[in-house]
Amino acid sequence: MSAVHDAGRAPTRLPHWRGAAAQFVILMIFWLVLSDQYRPLFIGLGVASAAVVTALTHRIVGMVLVQPTHHVLGWFVRAGWFAVYVVWMLWNITMSSLQIAWFVLVPGKRISPRFVTFSTELGRPLSRTLLALSITLVPGTMTVRVMDHRFLVHSLIPGSADSLASGRTQGLVARITGEEPEPAPEMTWGPVLEEPYQ
Repeated sequence: MSAVHDAGRAPTRLPHWRGAAAQFVILMIFWLVLSDQYRPLFIGLGVASAAVVTALTHRIVGMVLVQPTHHVLGWFVRAGWFAVYVVWMLWNITMSSLQIAWFVLVPGKRISPRFVTFSTELGRPLSRTLLALSITLVPGTMTVRVMDHRFLVHSLIPGSADSLASGRTQGLVARITGEEPEPAPEMTWGPVLEEPYQ
């Protein structure tokens, strides 16, 4: 009888303290990998830093990574995708910075700023907010306006919006927030002086 009763229960949610503990462990591992220092002083600084960051942000992180119907495993899957997202963003930021420097420093190269609009199928406001912030973090692109599911983005050089055109950034954001990855969007380009956003 007990087994039947247990089988009918709703999926277990990640307890509040376990989410905070998981975030602390992930941050601590990140600290150790980046610092490559294992002396007591550095480990102590890492523990203090991870604890402070967890205390200040674990509620926000929980809102991003956890939904009521997801098991504990789902939280770790999303945390893994968030780690992939961080690496992806660091790579994009680095490559875009080098690309812009190339256009600025090499004679004969011309910067050609343009507006681009596209629609996203991301349903959650949190997802669209994270996408808008991700776009602005990458040098060469800036989110100018978001209206519902439609984005207006300023692109400094032709290759700046490649990750948006391919849908890779949108896909990572969707996986972090628990949505289905979407196909590559249709991009509409226009000159800077004639804003194409309606």
